[in-house]
Amino acid sequence: MSELLKPWGELLPTVLGALVIIIVGIFIAGVLKNLTRTLLSRVKLNEYLGKIGGCPESQPPRVTDFIASIVYYLVLLFVLMALLELFHLTLLVEPIKLLLGSILVYSTRFLGAVVLILVAWLVAKMLRMGTYGLLTSLQIDQKVAEHIPNLSLSKSLSDIVFGLVFLFFLPAILDALALQGLLNPVNALITKLLAFLPNLVGVVLLVIIAWIVAEVLRKLTITGLDAIDLNQRLGLGELTTSISHTIGNILFGLVFLFFLPGILDALSLGGLLAPVNGMVGKLLSFLPNLAGAILIILVACLVARFVRTLSFSLLRASGLDDKVSAYTNQLSMAKTASDILYALTWLLFLPAVLETLSLQGLLAPVNAMIGKMLEFLPNLFAASLLIVIAYICGRFLAQLVSGLLAGFGLDAFWEKQGSMSTASKDYPPSRVVGMMVLFGIMLLAIMETAQVLGFSLLADLSAKFTVFAAQVLLGVVIFALGLYLANWANRAILSGGMPNAPLLANSARAAILVLSSAMALREMGIANDIINLAFGLLLGAVAVAAALAFGLGGREVAHRHLNEWSDSLHSTKKPLE
Repeated sequence: MSELLKPWGELLPTVLGALVIIIVGIFIAGVLKNLTRTLLSRVKLNEYLGKIGGCPESQPPRVTDFIASIVYYLVLLFVLMALLELFHLTLLVEPIKLLLGSILVYSTRFLGAVVLILVAWLVAKMLRMGTYGLLTSLQIDQKVAEHIPNLSLSKSLSDIVFGLVFLFFLPAILDALALQGLLNPVNALITKLLAFLPNLVGVVLLVIIAWIVAEVLRKLTITGLDAIDLNQRLGLGELTTSISHTIGNILFGLVFLFFLPGILDALSLGGLLAPVNGMVGKLLSFLPNLAGAILIILVACLVARFVRTLSFSLLRASGLDDKVSAYTNQLSMAKTASDILYALTWLLFLPAVLETLSLQGLLAPVNAMIGKMLEFLPNLFAASLLIVIAYICGRFLAQLVSGLLAGFGLDAFWEKQGSMSTASKDYPPSRVVGMMVLFGIMLLAIMETAQVLGFSLLADLSAKFTVFAAQVLLGVVIFALGLYLANWANRAILSGGMPNAPLLANSARAAILVLSSAMALREMGIANDIINLAFGLLLGAVAVAAALAFGLGGREVAHRHLNEWSDSLHSTKKPLE
């Protein structure tokens, strides 16, 4: 029995020691795990790494738990090695010792890399904050926003500084981690970057100088042009954008364009440098032409504005709007005419602008158009003068004719005839005749105006319409005379006291009206053949009706006369026998 228990007695202390090692090891591992998690949580490692990695704040990476778990399992690995040594399992202990040795060696390297990362992060963060604070104090964002909105240059540059600091610390971190496969290309990259750094500094200096020069020129231009109130002088006060600001921004961009070849040369971008140099050279050679064109445009604007203001004032003073307001539906003829003169003045300056800009493709057709327009202007002026003179003479003659007819008693005579209604008192016959005289004169003037302007089709149409209007007028006069005679005959028959006077009076009136209507329509030239045929048929029908009426109504008289003639013939024959 003792021999059986002896091996267990020797094994029991070892087992108890193993249990103690396991319990203590698990306890220490748990304590170190919690301690590691607590320390890393206090320094907010998850949040910082989440910001660097761009993770959302609600879901930061669980780096602290991962590191705490690594510490926990490392301690358990030491516990395992102690247990194996306790049980004298040397075959398993040696590989674990080698593994732990490698882990410890790499852990020191890893800790060194972590320390370097922390140092790099602190330095990069401090430099980023310093850069951001400096750029913010200089109000770089506000100045850049005037040209490029929605761009935070301060934040972008500070982030670039942050990344560059990390890039410079990257070789040391890779060396600490013994990552030679990555170290060599990173060193080559940083070497090239350091070699390029003077060029980059030169580019930054050129950009700063260009920005300062461009901003100074822009401010001077805007201040100078605002001082002379360019918008009002050019007659563009209704514009929401300031011309001075537009010109200042153009100068700002041109200054940067002139600095662009130097910037590209500093960046060693030869592929872009040649075309940009060519473009800037052409722009420099074109600038005198552009300046001349701008000067001509300014002169044209001033002259056109002067012409418009002068013409508007003269036409307004002449009372043109008051005279034609009844016919133009409240349209200002003075403003319309001045705007037309304004546009014509601009058009006269257009060839000079195109020639200064060397735009030969547009210059030839524009010159041809303006030449034709200048040839047309005298005819247009003569036509306008003819219309004005015709209107003045027509108004004078219309008033003269209306006054003479009213003085001769035409209106009173027309009213005595009972032909003037209450509604027609505003337009008595004398006034209607005057309006017809004015219409005829204006029609003749339009016909001559169309001939002067070379509108042959309109002239032919006007001539034909004039002939037709004369025929219509003659027809109206004939019908009016027939109407007067019909009314006179009607009254004369009624006043004669004849039997069946109303029937005879109405018949006479109808006959005269039919005759006068036929004559009027014939003079108007409206369906002459139909009118002749209708009038002939009407007279034939009247004649046939009269013949039939006479024949049917006189049968007994004719029979009696025939009997008398027969008896007389018989009585003369008997004595002869």
